[in-house]
Amino acid sequence: MKRFFSNSLFSSLCIAAISLVSFTAAQASDETGSVTVTVVEPTGDPVSDAHVELIETHQHSFVDDQGRARFDDVPAGDYHLQATSPRFGTAVLEFSLAA
Repeated sequence: MKRFFSNSLFSSLCIAAISLVSFTAAQASDETGSVTVTVVEPTGDPVSDAHVELIETHQHSFVDDQGRARFDDVPAGDYHLQATSPRFGTAVLEFSLAA
């Protein structure tokens, strides 16, 4: 797993966890999963004003009060997740979702 952060934001915004959950295979050619994201400050406190986007699928969401967001029906593959907060800036995380 590779993580990419802009220079001044590495210490300000962390994408703490990406949980790849509920990967299901409805058909061999239609495999999708869910991606759950938690965005936190370096202290571990949730960032409640972040916007997150799976760049390759153009799926996006605002996080809840606990810094969490979920993307469903995500096909297996390599992705870039971008989290942006007005208070902390932008961070990008590269990850793979495997069948």
